[in-house]
Amino acid sequence: MQFVRIVGNTRRNWHEVTAEIRDAISNAGGWIIDFQFFSNLSLSLHFELLACNVGRLIDSLFQLGIRITPESMIVMQQIDPHAPTDIKGSLQITFIHNEPDLLRAVPAFS
Repeated sequence: MQFVRIVGNTRRNWHEVTAEIRDAISNAGGWIIDFQFFSNLSLSLHFELLACNVGRLIDSLFQLGIRITPESMIVMQQIDPHAPTDIKGSLQITFIHNEPDLLRAVPAFS
């Protein structure tokens, strides 16, 4: 199974974009396997998707106002759009804004 890494950024509201990214992956026939927020600065998620639907996902990300790095685009162009195989991938989005970091209480553990 092939693995791809998509890196991008956006100035849009992170709440809205996060829900729209979820929908974009789902609409492309993919599944989110895992995700992690880093305050309100970044989102990292892992997904699986049919290789033939990668173009649909990239188009959706562009429509959402997410700027994909040139390196990520090169990797995406190397995927066979006619391959009936699954790919695994990671998507890392940096949210560009002037908001303060989110502070969350972390419970103590021992």
